[in-house]
Amino acid sequence: MASKNILTSVKRAVYYNIPGVSINPVDKNGWCKGGAAFCYSQKREKQPFLFVCEGLKDLWVLHQKLRNSGYFKDILLISSTHGSGLPKEVESTSLFNGFDKVFCGHDNDDAGDKMAKRFAKHAGLKARRVRAPEDQGKDWTDYFNKGNSIEDFFDLLKDAKEYDRNVIEAACPLSPDEYLPGASYEYKPVEISGIAYSNGHQYYTVQTHHVELQQRSVDGSVVPIKVHGKRVLVIRSDKQLLTFRKLPQLRGDDVLSSAIYILEDDTIIEGKPQISRYATWQWNSINRWLKGKLVPRHISNILKDILAYFRSQFWLPNNNDYITLALCTVVTHTQEIFKSIPLLLATGQPGSGKSTIGASMTNLCANARIIGQTSPASMARMISESRGFVVLDDLEAIAREGNRDCAFNELEQALKVSYNKATAIKYITDMRFGEAKVRCLNFYGVKLINNTRGVERIVGTRTLKIYTQKAPKGRFTIREVFSPIELQSLRNELHCWSFENTETIAQTYKRFPTEDRIDEITAPLRTIAGLSRENEKYQAVIDLVVECSHNEDFYSDEPEEILKQAVFNLISRGFESVSIEHVILEMKTLVPENYKKSYTTDIPEWQTNIWVKRQMVQMGWIVSGSEKRTRINRTSKAIRIYKFLPRSFNDFQTFQPDTEPASPIKGEEFCRFFKACPDCPYDYVNCEFKNIK
Repeated sequence: MASKNILTSVKRAVYYNIPGVSINPVDKNGWCKGGAAFCYSQKREKQPFLFVCEGLKDLWVLHQKLRNSGYFKDILLISSTHGSGLPKEVESTSLFNGFDKVFCGHDNDDAGDKMAKRFAKHAGLKARRVRAPEDQGKDWTDYFNKGNSIEDFFDLLKDAKEYDRNVIEAACPLSPDEYLPGASYEYKPVEISGIAYSNGHQYYTVQTHHVELQQRSVDGSVVPIKVHGKRVLVIRSDKQLLTFRKLPQLRGDDVLSSAIYILEDDTIIEGKPQISRYATWQWNSINRWLKGKLVPRHISNILKDILAYFRSQFWLPNNNDYITLALCTVVTHTQEIFKSIPLLLATGQPGSGKSTIGASMTNLCANARIIGQTSPASMARMISESRGFVVLDDLEAIAREGNRDCAFNELEQALKVSYNKATAIKYITDMRFGEAKVRCLNFYGVKLINNTRGVERIVGTRTLKIYTQKAPKGRFTIREVFSPIELQSLRNELHCWSFENTETIAQTYKRFPTEDRIDEITAPLRTIAGLSRENEKYQAVIDLVVECSHNEDFYSDEPEEILKQAVFNLISRGFESVSIEHVILEMKTLVPENYKKSYTTDIPEWQTNIWVKRQMVQMGWIVSGSEKRTRINRTSKAIRIYKFLPRSFNDFQTFQPDTEPASPIKGEEFCRFFKACPDCPYDYVNCEFKNIK
């Protein structure tokens, strides 16, 4: 059944399917012949609002409702003659001139949302999304059939929200097959290099040895010959194996010579997919996973294996740091999903296991690479090429006096912002082969910086600190819990788990706040922890990391502030008296091991009894004479105990007004609470009483 020129200025027939009447309909609803064009409900006469319907049926119904109301002259209805087809007129800015608002009233489903965003991309900031309520039907015909009035309809228009321009740009890529000849589009390619994330999918490039039979001429005869070649494939996280192709190239004086490449899923990409030189996901594992023959275990089981491996390879004074490193290992396989990631700083005296931590993580992290002593320019290129986990071993050797040239300063600046995906793209001056060239490098990714004296302060605010010490005699021995093949298999499993759970990871990530810097860099760790069966335990560890970070940020300038915090910590626990040695131990827990040290063998002033006692006397917290000398155990040296004066408790209440001190404890009791040193909070800060207890 056809109705000519109904509600349209387009000179063509509009067809509508009536079940039981129409013969051989080409669509279950309505359709038009010819290319996509716009139908209008009436002439355009300065209406303030434009309303876009997804189909002609909705346009017809809305026109009937509006014609008998007082809103008829306020709104112009428009619809494409071909449902999902977008007429060429939408490219013209004049289509939207004169309208205050453009309402995208497409169907109440995913397809309708996609169509609405495509239209809104051209309408710009005037665009508003309006949908029929979910319980009132899929489209506006259903909505009015439910008994809703035109006044109800206009109430929905009043509540319609404007589109976020960034959301429109990101969510509405058009297929190249839908591009209109003669039109220009924004060029926003996705860089597929190593591991990438776009439109809800992770991508991984892999190089394969491909073999085919081809007909070749041999001695005058055409025979099939086995031919070999290196082939680049792209793995998508929904188990799609994609190839890529070059789009037919436009020619002209104003056209760049570089071609445009596209994946099979219509994703426009930045050149040919690049293979990471340090790719770690093996083709055998990829192939089995694509065919469903490799199913990764629950992340809790994988984390247990990672922890077992780390504990077998190196000793850490803080047991929670093993968990931090294990979570970061998983993050390296998923880092492209996150907007920001943490940097890691392993700091401690020489020979305390910093390099071993880096080597162990490299065996399990994604696209991992250890970078030793090399030039800053070479280091910058290696970081960009890896697109995964990087260990910067002995950074201070590169920064030693006389080597802090322009290239190192550029590298240092890049490291400061490499924790954030939006700021990790940097332009570096490369003096390779004696010629200065500006190169675009991507520094984004989890990094482990091994350093004896810490890092530059701004870089430090982006790092999670891992403090190392030499293992006590008899407390640790390296052992082999996994063979090299088993480690390789575990890393392959991490890759599979990451791709298998891409959507879940992305959704879990949204649950955690990212406003503060420390929350921003720990959100990926909280995401991985949130997917494990040990969620509460792991979240508690991350809470401690955040708390320590806040302490370091606040008290990292002046030793006097560290002393104040240490004293108030002890008062809050109930200590009514204290030894100077106890205060120094508490101070050590609040700062990095090398705080205020020029060399690792230095004893800084703030760790001396004379300085600490003088400061506490000047603050009015103790008097210079002690009550008594005592031994905290039979073999220890005698120490002096000082009673806290009332001034110290008053200052404590001012500093922490909502905190009441715990039950009173005598100062000499601090070392008697714990049966063994490993249970003591001061076990890992070079406690002088540990060796003789």
